[in-house]
Amino acid sequence: MANHMTQIIKDIPYRFRIIDAYSAEIQTDVLTYLDEAISEFRFFCGHIYQFYYHGKCIRTLAKPQEMILPIDKIQVSQFYISEKKLTEVKSEITHLDHIRIPIANINNQWVSLDGHTRLKYLEQNDIKKVICYYDEYDPYIVDFVNAAKKKKLFTIHDLPIISEEEYERKWIAYCQNYFKNKT
Repeated sequence: MANHMTQIIKDIPYRFRIIDAYSAEIQTDVLTYLDEAISEFRFFCGHIYQFYYHGKCIRTLAKPQEMILPIDKIQVSQFYISEKKLTEVKSEITHLDHIRIPIANINNQWVSLDGHTRLKYLEQNDIKKVICYYDEYDPYIVDFVNAAKKKKLFTIHDLPIISEEEYERKWIAYCQNYFKNKT
């Protein structure tokens, strides 16, 4: 989880500084599109439900349902880990206990919807369990899971770390082709 993230809504920047596992400070000059900015931010950080502005809590949303799962019981929905992204995660994460992974139960199996790089980081630190939060998923995730299983990729232990160039060529290209063919 990055410590900072910026969302641009109608040319207005909304910078989110993650405070802890559940809250973020918003930095902006204009609050007009705050709800849209929070919604975009929560696409990547759905576990954050309290939002502060100049030290005052200005939004509290429903806390997501959490559970602790063994990382080797979570089915992956991607094929590779970017070495560059893993290096960035290593430098950005300040507290391992702040890591949250969005999951869904698909066909009676817990599936990681995002956060594969964070899972790999936990694996490299010999962490066996992770705090997950239940999230909604788009239908393409089922196709990605099925494709991962065909490649014999079941848990984070199975995902190879590859260079950024390979990641672009293999994973990003796969995703682009998938969505291109779906339209």
